[in-house]
Amino acid sequence: MCKTTSKTISLFAGLTALFAMASAQAAVCPADATLVYSDVNDDTGHKYEIWSRNNISWAEANACAQRPLGGAPGAIVGHLATVTSSSENSWLVDDLLQKALDLAVVTVPPAPELTQSQVWVGGFRDTGAGAGAWRWVNNEGPFTSVNGGTVFTNWAENAQGVQIEPNNQGGNENHVTLGRFATNLYGWNDEGSAVSSIGGFIVEYDTPRLIGECVEGTTSTACTTIEGQTLAFPANSFQSGDKVSFTAFEFNDPRIDPLTGRCSVNRGPLVLFDDVAAFGPDASLTIPEYLCGSPRFLVVKVEAEDLDIFKGAVEIEHDTATVLPDNLYECSDPILGNLAPGPLYSEDPQEQDVIVWQSTDPRRMLEGPAGLPPPSVGVGPSTGIYAGTATEATNGCGSTTGKSRTASYFVVGMHIDFNREYPLDQVALYQDFFALTQYKLQLLLKSVQNARAALVIRNPEGRAMESQVRNAINAMNAGDPAAALTSINQFLKKVNDSTYQITGVATDQLEYNYNGDHLMRGENIKFMLRVKVIPYKP
Repeated sequence: MCKTTSKTISLFAGLTALFAMASAQAAVCPADATLVYSDVNDDTGHKYEIWSRNNISWAEANACAQRPLGGAPGAIVGHLATVTSSSENSWLVDDLLQKALDLAVVTVPPAPELTQSQVWVGGFRDTGAGAGAWRWVNNEGPFTSVNGGTVFTNWAENAQGVQIEPNNQGGNENHVTLGRFATNLYGWNDEGSAVSSIGGFIVEYDTPRLIGECVEGTTSTACTTIEGQTLAFPANSFQSGDKVSFTAFEFNDPRIDPLTGRCSVNRGPLVLFDDVAAFGPDASLTIPEYLCGSPRFLVVKVEAEDLDIFKGAVEIEHDTATVLPDNLYECSDPILGNLAPGPLYSEDPQEQDVIVWQSTDPRRMLEGPAGLPPPSVGVGPSTGIYAGTATEATNGCGSTTGKSRTASYFVVGMHIDFNREYPLDQVALYQDFFALTQYKLQLLLKSVQNARAALVIRNPEGRAMESQVRNAINAMNAGDPAAALTSINQFLKKVNDSTYQITGVATDQLEYNYNGDHLMRGENIKFMLRVKVIPYKP
């Protein structure tokens, strides 16, 4: 399903909101609330219900929503729907609200009816954080009262495209609805002063999916998270009955310069999911400066506690044009000299869609400050344009493809942006991509050294792997990226031919998938050298 979050709201404000929620939950669900229609979002497997009950308050609807699925004891408990991406917003209206409204017209005898189109969802005003601060139930983060900011919002606009909600009419409109306006059912409204206009509410159940439902046969196949993105888990990483859940969060990159459509100079990293009240103290996603949205991007958070990925890599593929229509860039291979027609054609290696990945525990990233004991100790806190914990992990085009060592945060719709003008700054741009590849090689070297220290790979295999990475680093230092590519190809051959130990190792070591990390980093460096460095060498 699709969710969104934002940057920072204080812990105090978050706790204030939680106290407000506790008070609201004291309300009682009216006994005559009636289930009208239900459906499953095929992308995520989350289930939704739309209920009819005229004049219901948000607090009453919130109480109704917190019931087990199907009323069965022990079943997953629902919550008022959270609407945190454009695709989810459209799905809720087209596949749920509109179909529920149509039932009263086509059903004979009449089914339970939704007699008014405006329905409650799970957004509420965070009164402790100022007039423009809103939050979603279910700890799914804050959002604002203004469209077009970092976090996805869809407040109603008039026919001229001017935002008209939220307006806090009457001074007590503190909760969010869908379906208020007949000509724009998609637009959000703040409501509270006209409860007589409410026809019901939408409940969401964050039902996980059986991995076996989206993985077939003895080798892994594509498991859809959202339409346009798939993940394939290694065949040996799951058992029958294992489950995985997906949540997607849509953002607009605030670092974009509206005049140029590029990320501005000295823009710094972008920190997401750092609202401690909603996400906890160790869940932040930090996008380094060299990565930029195009201009929208989507973060798919994968929760897969059942997975045991000790070997192999998660195969990532996304079609950005499907996930984020009208975004700027696609992935091309080759870039330089590719004369294929089309409005997105460009020889600028910055204008290429990439895959970005980060563990949901940023302390386990080599890219960022080391917060855990080995093997997660990195090369030290990154600085400058590399400061951050997310990493670019692209290894192929067509649809953009890549690998990661675990499930976690997967980012769709970003590009590498050094704020250079191509071809005017071609030499400087080559140097930028060259330096980024050198940085990535240093991270790969550290990963191999950590694996050797943990005895996950042993001599002579470990020595041979480290030797090939050092050869690549030396070749780059000598200004010979072609020789570096030869060494990385030899490194990947060693990775595929080597035995990675997964027994007799301390728990923290065991949980770190070195084999997947080496595949992810090695194949990304190979792609960088082959497509974005060597062809542009002056």
